[in-house]
Amino acid sequence: MKNETLRCVVTLAVIAVICGLLLSVFNSLLYVAPSLADLSNAYAGDWVKEDLNSDFSKTTGGNVSLVAILKDGEKEVVGLVVNTNADGKFSGSKVAVYVDKSTSSIIKAVPIEQGSTGGFDLSYASNKAGDALKSYKDFEGVVITSETVTDGYSGPKTGATKTVNAFYKTFNIAAYYYYNVYGGANNE
Repeated sequence: MKNETLRCVVTLAVIAVICGLLLSVFNSLLYVAPSLADLSNAYAGDWVKEDLNSDFSKTTGGNVSLVAILKDGEKEVVGLVVNTNADGKFSGSKVAVYVDKSTSSIIKAVPIEQGSTGGFDLSYASNKAGDALKSYKDFEGVVITSETVTDGYSGPKTGATKTVNAFYKTFNIAAYYYYNVYGGANNE
């Protein structure tokens, strides 16, 4: 009986190790880096990828994983792909944030991908956090004058504090990168 139990435990341990190795191999093989398609799906045009400034790409709550420029007539638009890693069900989400370079104002933000946290749905509007998540439009037109854009913004009150904080950090991550790399309105 002891030999059978030991053999069973060893077999399961070997299977677990093999599965772990296979997962790590497949993860590195199947990883899809952010692409210009992430930006052009919501704001069509010929985006030109820029080098990511690693000094400012990571901050509290997430990081900027892709930066590109679009010349839209007379206007230059900076497209940022922001990944969140803050707490809450919005964690792990990917959002495209578009900034008018001449005015340093946010043109729009569009969710690209749902985070890995189960149960979060980008059409979350029937839930308590829905009002806050609909507030993407509240940030349209906001001028980036510092490393954050949510200071003083209270937004809708919800019972989903961690999710809403992760959501708001999306804009602060974009503002931090933009302000430090491109200058922002008061940082020419």
